[in-house]
Amino acid sequence: MWGFDDIAGVAGIGGVAVYLGSYAALQGGLLRGNGYLYASLNLLAASLVLASLMVEFNLSSAIIQISWIIISAVGITRIFLQSRALQFSAEEEEVRQRRFPILSRIEARRLLNAGQWREGSAGHVLTTEGDPVRALFYIASGEVDVRVRGQTVAQVGPGALIGEMACLDEGPASATTRLATPTRYLEIPSDALTRQIRRDPDLATKLDFVFAGYTRDTLRATNTKLSEALIRTRDPLSETRADESV
Repeated sequence: MWGFDDIAGVAGIGGVAVYLGSYAALQGGLLRGNGYLYASLNLLAASLVLASLMVEFNLSSAIIQISWIIISAVGITRIFLQSRALQFSAEEEEVRQRRFPILSRIEARRLLNAGQWREGSAGHVLTTEGDPVRALFYIASGEVDVRVRGQTVAQVGPGALIGEMACLDEGPASATTRLATPTRYLEIPSDALTRQIRRDPDLATKLDFVFAGYTRDTLRATNTKLSEALIRTRDPLSETRADESV
């Protein structure tokens, strides 16, 4: 049967494993140093190691573990209070929930602060085909024409993202986007996005995920519309054959 010494020994080994594992995950980019999880893992590791010292007490080690527990607890509390203190307008909350649900409240607040809400009139151009995309746009209301080689190929409305494929590296726009009606939109400059990513490198991964998902959903919706249009389109030859058979 296991005794108290055995349990304490396992707790100590477990604490060391959590310490090393969390630090390795941090260095490998799997954990964020300013998030809940890393602080919680450090709190757990310190608690386990401290419990193991109940068998063979070491004052110096105990002081280190207690200090680590306090620091981790303060960090978790700070993150919690910061997150709870953040306020979002109804319009901002819609943007956050609709397009950036994977961002933390703090990340979303910083992203929204980097942009500016604008009221655009019909005819205003957001992106020009072949020119660098220098901002990310979120359409809150109104309609936007998407034109390729001078031809309107689509129209997008509330909830749409524009420039998501090229805004991070200011690549060339794949289409010209022009406001078809008076439109309210959020504009986040590319340089502001770059500054946010420098401050929080994990943000780049999350934005790539958001943009890839949006592009995938847009292509899927387009394919569905094309399929429905083809189904509705009747084959002229079938009508001719039907007439001839009568």
